[in-house]
Amino acid sequence: MKDLKENRELLVYRSLNARSVLDEEALNCLRQLEKGFQGEKYFEQWLKENGGDGIVLSDLLFEIGGSFVQIDSLFIKPDKMYVFNVKNSEGDYFAEGERWSTPAKKEMKNPLLQLKRSEALLTRLLQDKTINFPLEPFVVFVNPRFHLYNAPLDQPIIYYPQLNRFAEKLNQKRGRLTAFHDMLAKKLLDSHVEEYPFLKLPGYGFEGLRKGIVCLKCREFYQLLNRAYFICPVCKNKERAESSILRSIDEYKLLFPEKKITTDSIHTWCGGIKSKKAIRKILYENYGNLGNNRSSYFVPLR
Repeated sequence: MKDLKENRELLVYRSLNARSVLDEEALNCLRQLEKGFQGEKYFEQWLKENGGDGIVLSDLLFEIGGSFVQIDSLFIKPDKMYVFNVKNSEGDYFAEGERWSTPAKKEMKNPLLQLKRSEALLTRLLQDKTINFPLEPFVVFVNPRFHLYNAPLDQPIIYYPQLNRFAEKLNQKRGRLTAFHDMLAKKLLDSHVEEYPFLKLPGYGFEGLRKGIVCLKCREFYQLLNRAYFICPVCKNKERAESSILRSIDEYKLLFPEKKITTDSIHTWCGGIKSKKAIRKILYENYGNLGNNRSSYFVPLR
């Protein structure tokens, strides 16, 4: 009912990486976001293919009692709801009590502590909605190159080699999804917050970013192929001019939500690769127009 999509933080970092030079701290943040997204995407697909009948809700954010909690995946089965904290970590780690670290003493935030917090806040959310339904939480390590030494045996951890056996567990109990489960999923989705309000993003401005249209596949910049298509000089990907311009408008809105969408601003943002007349035509066909003459601007159609 809710598929995983790139969140605003990841999309902003991707865009800034294509249009500017990120420092090492920002690049590391982008790598971690990309890696986390790929891990969650892998597990979402695995769950759909191997989990049996159930409702998958990915990447949920709740505000509960003034605290925010992000949950990678919920899986509503007939008898219970599974809560998953998905990790795409790789390498060797050592568990020493609640402290997890590499041989070089680089620490990892203990995902079991994160899981306990998620379970507690989710339980409170269900209680606030007078819903009584059992939860079973797990940390899932989806990377086959991850190994935890001194791993606690009595903790809800699933490692990559254990996924097939876990699928058997998910499919052991038979039952039917009912209107109750649909209601539960809907109430959870109604409580979902679209964006964490305290994102820490690198500073940027319109003037400091490279203008042009970014290739959909390799993130280089398109060149004009003909009237209808752009082409990437690196990977040779072709994309229709209209769809790529609309995608660039979405990127402009993502980075500058406070700025008005005008023919001039989008023409500049796209690096002048198409004429103002062509840009204006695309805006009129896909957006609503407000104002008149030089003061006119465009807004998304509802």
